[in-house]
Amino acid sequence: LPDFTLPQPVKDLQASIEDLRRGGGLLLRHLEENPQVLIHYSQASIHAAAIENRTEEFLSARSRWCRLLDDAHVPYRFIAYGEIERGDLAKLGVRILVLPQSTAMSDREIREVERFAAAGGLVLGDADSNVMNEHCTLRAKGGLRGLVPFDLPSATVETLVKVAGERLPRPEIGFSETQGTGVRTFVYQPSDGGKERYLGFVRETNAKGPETVEIKVSLPWSMFVHDMRQSRALGRQKTFPVRLEKSQAAFFALLPNKAGCLSMRVSPTVTAGEVVSIELKNQFKGQDVWCAMKQYKEDRSSKEF
Repeated sequence: LPDFTLPQPVKDLQASIEDLRRGGGLLLRHLEENPQVLIHYSQASIHAAAIENRTEEFLSARSRWCRLLDDAHVPYRFIAYGEIERGDLAKLGVRILVLPQSTAMSDREIREVERFAAAGGLVLGDADSNVMNEHCTLRAKGGLRGLVPFDLPSATVETLVKVAGERLPRPEIGFSETQGTGVRTFVYQPSDGGKERYLGFVRETNAKGPETVEIKVSLPWSMFVHDMRQSRALGRQKTFPVRLEKSQAAFFALLPNKAGCLSMRVSPTVTAGEVVSIELKNQFKGQDVWCAMKQYKEDRSSKEF
């Protein structure tokens, strides 16, 4: 008979789920990361790679771009072909676009990408970008005006920084060298423009290098640092270390003021139809506090306030 012992991967997942239940998931929903680079996601180019039997090469190129940007600690996100077609390139305020083997593009995509380049944006990609249309039919004449060919296989962080120039802003928060260790960093800020910052770190399961890596974080000014996964306050810091094992993640809050506490008082018993009074007391000096509450009903549905 089975003893119902949970395997280790499930135990590891339980720890992550517990983090979300403690409020980390709700917090992340109200934070945003400002990307500095956009990577083209092209379903047509994926089809073209499959037709030409180079799917592995296509996926490898995309992964190399992600690793290069991770090593440079440059925040990025993918932008889909539909977003480009509707003109989002001009609205997002990002000045660098990457075309990772984007061999198949629609006429509308081409117009928007060339408009982006003409307005001062940097378009990096392969020399054979846009040799097909969105139906993977070869064009009589391919290519893109304004495309800067980028030799990805031999590229380093220094190469990227040199090519990008002033289009790649100097990061507000500094990180020590992590190239080749499989570490990705995330810098979040509140969607309402608050002064606090949140740092996320994750290391790949099959990462190369030592079992444990140490990353030195340098802040632009001293801030109160709180390790949210370990529920541990590190005090006011200008620099602090982060140690990551393979497949491990870490999450830190950087606050302008020392965190106080939030107390709540509610009646221990409630009858159906009765008005419930909830008292919240904010002891966070100089800080606004965002709270979320959920009402659970008998049918297991819920409503968030």
